[in-house]
Amino acid sequence: MIEQSWELKNHYQSGQFINVFDSKIFFISKGKGDKVILLPGLMASSYSYRKVIEILSENYNAISLDWPGIGFSEKPNQPYSHRLLAKMLSDFLEQIAGDEKVHIVSHDYAGPISFLMVNEFPEKVKSISILSSYLKIKKIKFPLPVKVFRIPFIGKYFTYCMHPIVLRFVYNLFFHSSSRPMSQEVANDYYTLLFQGTAKLNLAAFCSNIDTTIYAQRDMESGLKKMVGPRQIIQGSEDRLENEKQTEYLMEVMRLSYIHRIEAGHMAMEEAPLSFAKKIEPLLEAMNRHTNKKIPGKKPWISSQQK
Repeated sequence: MIEQSWELKNHYQSGQFINVFDSKIFFISKGKGDKVILLPGLMASSYSYRKVIEILSENYNAISLDWPGIGFSEKPNQPYSHRLLAKMLSDFLEQIAGDEKVHIVSHDYAGPISFLMVNEFPEKVKSISILSSYLKIKKIKFPLPVKVFRIPFIGKYFTYCMHPIVLRFVYNLFFHSSSRPMSQEVANDYYTLLFQGTAKLNLAAFCSNIDTTIYAQRDMESGLKKMVGPRQIIQGSEDRLENEKQTEYLMEVMRLSYIHRIEAGHMAMEEAPLSFAKKIEPLLEAMNRHTNKKIPGKKPWISSQQK
């Protein structure tokens, strides 16, 4: 049993649970103002956004969840799929926001999930920010560990190899930039959330059930085209997993002429939380100016936060 860090214990104690499709979903909500929903991708959880939540909560209601079976959330009663997660996301938003529109921030695998959700409920979304994600789901180039997790039978046994020291090596090799490596303490926390006990089997199942059909592709693209609010793509300049063709196609469908770069790897929210938050903030500000809505407790960015 790996001892939890104070930071992870505090994250858990600051969170709460909500019942979504008969599963208890863990989420954390902090601050007041417009709701900013921070969605984690593969090999991540709400904990990955803990630093970004602290920054955004000064001016907004920053919210992040653990997908079912990941982190502190219960496993769903149904098999994983993009569409199931999109439906769970819409139900989650209905419960916490009602008719209020929200800002969506999607990392990695959460991108396609949010695209499907927007296709069904475009009226729920005010703006969307995409971090290190993809759209051509048939041509996703998964990092080696995720590729192995996706192999039937072999994948679930491979998860048993992910001890904390090995896990730190994996994150620093594939997901983090060489200039900002993951510490062993943080790797221990990620192990607790993603690989301890039955969590490892949930993660393998989560990685395995990715809908790559043309129908899913069509609906994801349709969702992005239905989006009428501001949108942007954020990418780590040192992201070893970036596929330029995926990024270009995402730009084309989202009707964007450029993307925002951050000095970070694939996990920009973990490596450079302040820089990441600063990329999100102008989009939120633009919507508030458009609606002439005052932000409660507006303060300048705190320079002491980690960049």
